[in-house]
Amino acid sequence: MSEPKYTQEDLDAAIEEATKPLLNKRDELLKELKSVRKNLENVGDVEKLHERIEALETERDTATKQLKDSTKSLETITKQLESESGFTSKLLLDNGLTDALVNAGVKKELLPAVKALLSGQAKVVIDGDARKAVIGEKDLSTFITEWSASDEGKHFIQAPANGGGGADGSKVTPINDLMKLSPVERMNAARNLK
Repeated sequence: MSEPKYTQEDLDAAIEEATKPLLNKRDELLKELKSVRKNLENVGDVEKLHERIEALETERDTATKQLKDSTKSLETITKQLESESGFTSKLLLDNGLTDALVNAGVKKELLPAVKALLSGQAKVVIDGDARKAVIGEKDLSTFITEWSASDEGKHFIQAPANGGGGADGSKVTPINDLMKLSPVERMNAARNLK
């Protein structure tokens, strides 16, 4: 028997034939590996994006809570300011009207009625940093002074203490006593001299 003779070419061809499927499989796996590596890089980017989204959602939730808290605080402060402003305005109007009516000489027993009559017309206006009570376009004291001299107001004013027109015929009020009177009282005293 003779041994078959194989040439180097035959051996190389046989080796190539036997390894060709392995080489093809290797190339296929290398290609897949490249694709997986690329996808892994993308997965890393996606993970980073997910982390960033979670951080932004946390910041948004914190900001939303702070906004709600700030809005609630602002509403509370606004209500307190409105309450204080209303109280201050009422006090300014009430005290201002009382002072002006007392200075005008309104009869003590009629003071509450006159205040009720005029308080609906009074309001507080802002003049720079100051607040002042007015009726119409006039400050309270000017309005009350004019009102007390009017036909409507003179019925509420206390007559100055005197003996009436010609009570003793010769008694004249001294100038010092007249100077102690308010302008309205002086005007009323002058009317009573007639």
